[in-house]
Amino acid sequence: MRWSQSLTVQRRKRDLKNRMDALEREVAEAKEKADALVEAVALNNLGATHADLGEWQEAYDAYLRAAETVPADASADDRATPWGNAALAARRLKEWDKATLCGVRVDALAAELDSDEYRTVAEAALALVRKALGKEAFAPVLDAAIAELPAEARVQVRRDLHADPTFRKTEA
Repeated sequence: MRWSQSLTVQRRKRDLKNRMDALEREVAEAKEKADALVEAVALNNLGATHADLGEWQEAYDAYLRAAETVPADASADDRATPWGNAALAARRLKEWDKATLCGVRVDALAAELDSDEYRTVAEAALALVRKALGKEAFAPVLDAAIAELPAEARVQVRRDLHADPTFRKTEA
């Protein structure tokens, strides 16, 4: 690596570490003010910063905290984004059960919100896990993830589609 490239990498890492410090302060301030949405957005951004540094476990943890912090009355984007990001981080860690659980959470939200955009996110996240594990090994992981969802969310998940992508429901 050239000297100038090395300097650029060092500056980028320093900038990301400074951003992380600022986001951690923002999380603490939001928590102190009991502003769950601001806290969740800051946690999601903290996860993105960890991901930029290649720190996938820290990114996953931050995304998961964000997803669990978002208020129920938040926008669809605020509710689904941290779960989709957590699925990506878990996949990078090869934590297939966690990636699947996050993917089915996005799928349940997509159904609840009737969002084609989030259906696509869920399908992509789960397809990548299915591809990594193989169809046969994926089915029990998918079933276990669905079982972990709250009862009202379980009925929203399209298990048939995720377990067998060649299956498509036809309109009646």
